[in-house]
Amino acid sequence: MHLAVRYLSLSAVKLVKQQINGSDRTVLKENATAEDLRAEAVRLQHLLGYEVEADERSKRYIATHRFFRGKFVLSLQPD
Repeated sequence: MHLAVRYLSLSAVKLVKQQINGSDRTVLKENATAEDLRAEAVRLQHLLGYEVEADERSKRYIATHRFFRGKFVLSLQPD
């Protein structure tokens, strides 16, 4: 899994986990960086067992889990 996120140079960026097939939206970190995004994707994959795919075109990750309901997008969003 590799994703290089270099497109956001804003000073106030949030790391957001948003459910695709529901209404859950959680701000995981304020003033986040591309490294924070990658680290959260790795954490979801290795510690929680999510299947994580990099969406290179949109500079985000898609996370799904075969037991837990929900499909999530991890992304950096402007404040």
